Amino acid sequence: MNAREKSKATKIDFINSIQAQNVVETSQMHIKYISFALLKEKMKTVKCANNLANLRNICNLYGLVLLKANCHACFECGYFSSQIPYSDMILEGIHELN
Repeated sequence: MNAREKSKATKIDFINSIQAQNVVETSQMHIKYISFALLKEKMKTVKCANNLANLRNICNLYGLVLLKANCHACFECGYFSSQIPYSDMILEGIHELN
């Protein structure tokens, strides 16, 4: 909210123009997360072990790709630290699943 206080724009203008990119990115990430969560939930209804294994791999791959694309947020929030090569570990996981 610090950026809002420094801005001379009205609240609506601030959200619509200054923070528009953040709103779009957050909306897109939310849609991706919901897709991931629905896939994970739907996997509980699969009876065939082979199909379940394939869906689990797809779910893991999708999660790793999303994490790789947005790992900067994990650094910003403190989940990741610069001492550990998380990006390399994520890529290694993606290569293992392929």
